[in-house]
Amino acid sequence: MKEMVGIADAHGLESFLPVEGNEETMFMLSIRASANRHRHAVVYKVKVDKEAEKAVNEQIKKNDFIKALKVLKENAVDVELMRGQGNVEKSWGMIPNPKLDPWS
Repeated sequence: MKEMVGIADAHGLESFLPVEGNEETMFMLSIRASANRHRHAVVYKVKVDKEAEKAVNEQIKKNDFIKALKVLKENAVDVELMRGQGNVEKSWGMIPNPKLDPWS
């Protein structure tokens, strides 16, 4: 299993990075997600197996960020959401859904 971190929002998966080597990135992710809470942006940390990691990355390469988030949510283990950004659990359950973005 590999630990991955990133941001997910109404438009799908915005980032999907290995935790290892990106510990300092966590702070920047939290700032970015906080600035985009209107899109229900949340910082997540999950564990995925190699097959799931590959499947998520395939969708990202296709620019299908909605499908990438759906694949991640179907396969993630030990999902952790960064607190302090409002009701992130509710947002996680509602995304992906581009209709939630008030600027769309």
